[in-house]
Amino acid sequence: MPISPSNDLQLVVTGQKKKISGLLYPMDVSGVGGYFTRAEGKQLIRQSIVNIVMTLPGERPMMPSFGSNLKRLAFSPNDSITRQQITEEITTAIEKYEPRVTNVSVVASSLDNNTLKVVLSYRIRSDYDKIETLELLFDV
Repeated sequence: MPISPSNDLQLVVTGQKKKISGLLYPMDVSGVGGYFTRAEGKQLIRQSIVNIVMTLPGERPMMPSFGSNLKRLAFSPNDSITRQQITEEITTAIEKYEPRVTNVSVVASSLDNNTLKVVLSYRIRSDYDKIETLELLFDV
């Protein structure tokens, strides 16, 4: 099925389960016919979270408040205040813009003088029994 603006995100209802699919990011062309690779489920939610965290407010047309101010903290001192700001910024952005997850927990720790490790833990609402984690490294 070719990807067009009208069907790049679709909701397929089969019984009681809802299956949401979208384009894999970064975009990849694979398969016969040059169709874009699709992502779904946990993979789609994970890339959505990374997109939210790495987008500055004002970068997304028609949604000027979308994203987090994480990139603005890039040259801040690597101290407990900066780690707390990062934790609050990521938690607030994910809770605001990713309704498919709940129980968001963010822990920022210093690996060295220039690198922060951020571990995000969350539960997917449709699969509440499992805790998903995502690790991100940032230079400060």
